[in-house]
Amino acid sequence: MDDLPVMIITGSRTGLGRGLAEHYAFHGYRVIGCSRGSFEGSFENYEHVQADVTDERAVADLFSRARKSYGRLDVL
Repeated sequence: MDDLPVMIITGSRTGLGRGLAEHYAFHGYRVIGCSRGSFEGSFENYEHVQADVTDERAVADLFSRARKSYGRLDVL
């Protein structure tokens, strides 16, 4: 683990969500992005989780993944 702030961004596959994910990852955040579809491409400090935020179990798994990988969540 490192000291970079950890952020979850929903809807990060395309559009505004993807733009925000790229921006924050480039500016020193660990970004966990999610969307219902698969993510094409990759960039540093970003990991993608395919999850539907209307599914309570999927959201719980997303938060659990952040805690297990980075020990915390700083920004949602």
